[in-house]
Amino acid sequence: MLLTAGCRSADQNRPVEKLFDEKTSADIVFFYTKESTYEQRTYFHENVLNKQLSENRGYWPRDGIKLTYAVDNKGYQGSAINFESSATPEQRYEVKRVISESPIVLRVYENRVPGTINDLP
Repeated sequence: MLLTAGCRSADQNRPVEKLFDEKTSADIVFFYTKESTYEQRTYFHENVLNKQLSENRGYWPRDGIKLTYAVDNKGYQGSAINFESSATPEQRYEVKRVISESPIVLRVYENRVPGTINDLP
C-alpha cells in the first residue's frame, strides 16, 4: 500500500512537499495489541498522540511531532511518527514514553521503515 501526504505552501507557485512514501523511515513506529478496540485506539490517537484544542475544536499533534500516519503490518494496526527537525530531546523522549507505557501498545520501534518490520508475532 502506498501512502502519501503533503502540505500546501502559502506560496501557490511552490510545489507541494512530499512528507513520506513506502520507503520513508519513521522516527517512531508502533503497533497496537490485537485485543485493543477501535475506541481505545481512537482515544489514544486523539488524547495521547495529540492534544485537545479548546472548546472541542479537534486536536493538534503533541509538541515536536510533524506527522503521524496509520500503518498496518500482518493485521496489526499502528502508527508511524516523524518529528519536527526542531523537536527537542525532551519532546522526543516524552512521545516515546507515553507510547511505550500504554497497555494497548504491543511494540515500539525507532528509525524504521514501517513496511520492513518483520518480527511481529
